[in-house]
This record gives sequence, structure tokens and C-alpha cells, in this order.
Amino acid sequence: MGQNCIERMETNHTKYKIAMFRVKQQQPYEFKKAYAEIRAWEFYKKIIGAGHNVHVSVGGVGQHHAFTVSSVNRNRYAGSLGFHAGG
Repeated sequence: MGQNCIERMETNHTKYKIAMFRVKQQQPYEFKKAYAEIRAWEFYKKIIGAGHNVHVSVGGVGQHHAFTVSSVNRNRYAGSLGFHAGG
């Protein structure tokens, strides 16, 4: 028989993950932007390393910021874009 929800939470270290999320949530905006960029590049490198094309867009780090990493033309191009839309 499978685990109940409490056992699954313990197996998945859910309390720890929530605590880490709350710590990150309290960080300043510049930290969140830098963290989003790092995570986007980590994902990009993992997918490119597996031989696939990838497009990563990270939003939600703030109302006026977007970060994009893309591969185009058989993995020859990688670009990032960070911009503020005013306000």
C-alpha cells in the first residue's frame, strides 16, 4: 500500500522545502533576479547537455522583470534578456 499524505511529505522533505521557499521569499528583489538567472541557466545547461533545444523564461520574480534563455540554430546561440518595463 502507498504512503499517506503525511508520510509522503516526510519522504519528500516538504517542511524543509517550504522553509527554504519562505527564506527566498523574504530576500530583496536583486537577490531574486540573480537567483532566477542562475536557475534558468542551470536548466538550460541540463537540457542542452542532453542534446535538446530549449527555451527558458522566468517570470514572477517581480512585476517588471523577465529573464529568457534560448537555444536557436542547433544550439549555436544562447542569449539572455533582462528588462524593466517601467514603473
